[in-house]
Amino acid sequence: MGSQPKTWGEFWIQFDGPLSANARKLSDNADSWPDLLQETLVRLLSSSRDFQYVQTPLAYAFRALKNTRIDEIRRTKRALQKSLDDPNDVELQNELSYQPTMQSELEQKELLGTIKEKSARLTARLSDRERELLDHLSSGKTIAEIAEIFNEDLRITQTVWGALRAKLRYRATHWK
Repeated sequence: MGSQPKTWGEFWIQFDGPLSANARKLSDNADSWPDLLQETLVRLLSSSRDFQYVQTPLAYAFRALKNTRIDEIRRTKRALQKSLDDPNDVELQNELSYQPTMQSELEQKELLGTIKEKSARLTARLSDRERELLDHLSSGKTIAEIAEIFNEDLRITQTVWGALRAKLRYRATHWK
């Protein structure tokens, strides 16, 4: 291995083999390791640490290589994350939208029938918004139509309806 390197460039030429092997090991595919190696070299050359003051340059370079790979993974993950509130992402909104099943529709009709029978007792102490939601549902409107009437996100209306439904079910089964 000849003389001791005096700069990061000389070091890189001398230890290219072990650094390349480590980069191959850290990379997720066979094509990305040269980019990882190059990015690490740029990081070392632009480092504020002077080569002469680094006690163990090979260990330092391996650590820089590993940290470069970790930063690359973090950047990739950040780029892949989607916001669940993006109204422009139609595919995501369709995936998140509530699709009523036959069972939930029957349960809703059964609950509305029970409410009509025992209306005064079950609807006592409901908020104005809950009463309005119940009136719209009783008149045959869907949750999506009601969300448009309330001028709010469909998920909020579904959540409010779920809470109201739970409250009314409890009252129907536990209040005699």
